[in-house]
Amino acid sequence: VAVSPDGRVTSGSPGLYEDPHIEAWKIVLPQGAAARLVHAGRRGATKPRHLGLDQPSDDGWPLIAPAAVAYGSNAVPREATAEDMERVVEDFAAAARRAAPAGFAALIVDCARGYLLGSFLSPATNRGSEEIEERAGFPLEVFDAVRREWRGPLGVSLNAFDGVRGGIDFDDVLWVARALREKGCDFVEVTAGGTTPASVVPYDPYTLPSYADRIRNEAGVPVLLGGAVSTVDRVNTLVASGRADLCAVMPPR
Repeated sequence: VAVSPDGRVTSGSPGLYEDPHIEAWKIVLPQGAAARLVHAGRRGATKPRHLGLDQPSDDGWPLIAPAAVAYGSNAVPREATAEDMERVVEDFAAAARRAAPAGFAALIVDCARGYLLGSFLSPATNRGSEEIEERAGFPLEVFDAVRREWRGPLGVSLNAFDGVRGGIDFDDVLWVARALREKGCDFVEVTAGGTTPASVVPYDPYTLPSYADRIRNEAGVPVLLGGAVSTVDRVNTLVASGRADLCAVMPPR
């Protein structure tokens, strides 16, 4: 769910950036639905996904990112200014304010997959900042703004690894997860990849669960695990063994 028109992933992405969206969501939402709030950053301005992944839109819009480096064949973004980041913080906060009257039961702030907040966290895309404390400053500010506006369950999508050379170190992932826990994050959605077009992620039954296990038990924050979780038996095994608290089931094709 995009937090602004220029934060859309595709030209068909839904949003929560105008008050009329509240009434539209009321019509379609099932009970207990969650919204993943996202600003696409340099992965934005693409065609709807059924036309292909990360295909530049014919009617694109200006993009921002930590650096003026394009995502594949996408348009080159401009480096985000302090004013840009201030506006993005308010866009996330405003979307969070609209979420409750729209009928959402939970929110997830997307800090993964190569989108704007995730691109600030990864040294592969935020090359001017070596320390995780510096790279995480803006994403944590966004989380604080959403937490102030939203009293329901609030999670964050985090890449456990980027699947690309020079990607985020797992110790940095744990640092971010602990910082989020202290700020009132209720759970972390564990994901991986998408940071660059070259990202390679093995979506097997073992890789993401092993990272989720460590985030849950070393950072002390509940985790939502997706990826290769495709059966109820697998869910029961992951939860009973203490490797995850929630699972997003993806039925086998």
